[in-house]
Amino acid sequence: MHRIIALTVAIIAATAALAQDLHAVRVAKCRYVVRHAYYYGDERDFLPYCEYLVTYHEQLERDALAKGKPASGYGAAWWYSLVYGGANFSLKCYRRAPGRCVGPLDVKGKPGSIDPKRNIQYHCQEMLTGYLRGYRGLGLCRYTMLPARPTDWGGGMFAKTDARLRAVLAGGYRDGEVR
Repeated sequence: MHRIIALTVAIIAATAALAQDLHAVRVAKCRYVVRHAYYYGDERDFLPYCEYLVTYHEQLERDALAKGKPASGYGAAWWYSLVYGGANFSLKCYRRAPGRCVGPLDVKGKPGSIDPKRNIQYHCQEMLTGYLRGYRGLGLCRYTMLPARPTDWGGGMFAKTDARLRAVLAGGYRDGEVR
């Protein structure tokens, strides 16, 4: 009996350690990409919000799974939030655009969305809706942009941004700055 308990405790500890390591890797990748693709050196910087973006995606995944919703893998969708915000707002915080859209993640008409953390929350909640409806990858970006009729206006802006950010990340792998 003591062996079973010890084994159970070891499995739980190992699982928690893997989750923490995965979170740290995701945050490091996000920070690397933002630092190399969207660094402004002022209040517009998204860099201070990278950990929050990753954490909020992971939290929404856990919460949805606890409710029995098919959200497995949503924590990894932080990448597509980065692509979405990069394509639409260049991840600039505290910025407004015509049509009541607010950066860094192009949230429209939501109270308090000028605050980057609230902006992330609104965006991630909207994106989760698309995820639960079966959208994945760049399709998730298109859904979040136009939920009524998912398209990619602008001549493939999500695909172009995704390719550019993946090239930045590949440089991090090549240079040993990202694992």
